[in-house]
This record gives sequence, structure tokens and C-alpha cells, in this order.
Amino acid sequence: MREGIYILNKLFCLLICCLLVVRCDFKKDRNEQIDVYDIIDSTRVSTHKDEARLLVSATKRNLEVMELLKLIQTNKVDTIAKKRTSKLVNIHINILNYYTEIAQKNLISIPKFANLGYDTIIVDETTELLKYTDLLVDKIDQQLELTNQIVSTSRKSDFKVMAFETREYLKQNLKETQLLLDDLTDSL
Repeated sequence: MREGIYILNKLFCLLICCLLVVRCDFKKDRNEQIDVYDIIDSTRVSTHKDEARLLVSATKRNLEVMELLKLIQTNKVDTIAKKRTSKLVNIHINILNYYTEIAQKNLISIPKFANLGYDTIIVDETTELLKYTDLLVDKIDQQLELTNQIVSTSRKSDFKVMAFETREYLKQNLKETQLLLDDLTDSL
């Protein structure tokens, strides 16, 4: 009888040891799963940061374009050039509204004002206006590049749709800006 109890005790101890080993393996697997989730979460956060950074940069460029257009509008330019700049300003206001909508939806803080420092400059010569128009083309090109980066980095459909739509507007605006540049060159 003692031998039976002795064998049962040995089997019981062996069973407990096996259960402890299995439990440790389960805990190790669970920690590995948590590490995978941490990596996925950090990737999401990194992507969200990139999206936010690109949206803020695109918004800054858009505001700078609007400021340059208003600067051109306030100077002595012909009626056709004023109409072109007015049309471009309206398109960029629509783009800004789109950026603002996406930013609010994704809890991203975007700038509301441009900081070019051209407020006090009054340009009377068309040659100076040509320089501003060249700068305008550069800013629209930069904004276009930022929207391309949003398309390539974003995983959110609303960001991609916004980037595709604004990209088309910006391509159209580059053509309009070139026509504005031609108008200003002709008036020299």
C-alpha cells in the first residue's frame, strides 16, 4: 500500500511539473503576441504622425499660396490677371476647407495663417510681380509633392481621397498660374 501511495505522489509531482512547464510556455507565447501588437500599434502611430506632418506642411503651403495670390491681387495688375488670381484664391480656399475637415476628423491641429512676411511690401513693378508668381509656382509644386507623399504614406481612405482630389486642383492651378505669368509678362 505504501508503494502505491509513493507512486501516486511521484505521478502527482510529475503532473504538477508538466503543468508548470506548459503554463510558462503559454505565458511566453502571450508575451510574444503582445510584442506583435505593440509593433502594429507603433506602426499605426508612426503612420498617423507622418500623415499629420504632411497635412500640416500642405496646409502651410496652401496658406502661403493664398497670401501670394492676395499680394498679387492688391497690386496694379490688369483685369484678366485679377480674375485669374481671384479664381485661384477661391480654389485654394476650397482646398483649405478640405484640409480643415480632414484635420478635424483626425484630431490634427493645422495652421490658420501663413507667415511669409510680405504684408508690408507694396509692389508696383511688374518685374517684382513676376518674382512673386515664380514663387507661387514653387509653392504650388511643393504642395503638389506633399499631396503625393500623403498618397504614398497614408493608409486612411479619407486622406487618400483628399490627396487625389487636391492633387488634381493643384495641377490645374499650375496651368492657371502659368497663364497668369504669361499675362503679367505680356503687360511688361
